[in-house]
Amino acid sequence: MQPLKRILKVFLKVLFFYMRRIVFFNLIFILSCTKETVPLTIQQQSMIVDSLVTIKKKEILRLAAEDLDYRRSIEVKEKTDSIVSARTKK
Repeated sequence: MQPLKRILKVFLKVLFFYMRRIVFFNLIFILSCTKETVPLTIQQQSMIVDSLVTIKKKEILRLAAEDLDYRRSIEVKEKTDSIVSARTKK
């Protein structure tokens, strides 16, 4: 009977933990929706968009560089092999 009690106790702790989180986030959501928002100016919108684009651009360039390095390690060998084999056949 003790293991069942222990399992039930752990289950209730986890359940209450997640319920507190759900209530907390719902409360934040409700309170944030009741506030009036100030519309952004064109300059503020541009600044936000530019910062987001800059972050994404850096990430895309980083991923492209990683992909280039990976593909270069594979494709350069094949390309040089084909050039060498074409030269040796002549």
